[in-house]
Amino acid sequence: MTNGLLLCIERLVPDVSIRCKIDDELVKYKRAEGLFGSAMAIRKRTEKALAEWWDAYGGSTPTLQKFAIKILSLTCSSSGCERNWSVFENVSIRFYLLAVFFITFKLLYLLFVYFMH
Repeated sequence: MTNGLLLCIERLVPDVSIRCKIDDELVKYKRAEGLFGSAMAIRKRTEKALAEWWDAYGGSTPTLQKFAIKILSLTCSSSGCERNWSVFENVSIRFYLLAVFFITFKLLYLLFVYFMH
């Protein structure tokens, strides 16, 4: 997981000095120093939305807080893609139903012609 996090920091944060700040503040987060170690922060980890939690308890590490909220906002934007995929899904279902209708119509026509002779 650490490799993925470091790769993510390298790709999303172009400034090296900000990367170093994030790395320093990440140590505070991992050691649960400052607000991260408070009983309320630990309890609210499972009760609050992640962006709200970082907004409330990430104040002692502002650079890491900004980065975390940036990451969380990236994951939230996937709903637009899912909505677009559902549009394409409906198009394919419509095409399928239309194809089934025409195939059924052709079969009924062939049966009609067969029985009429």
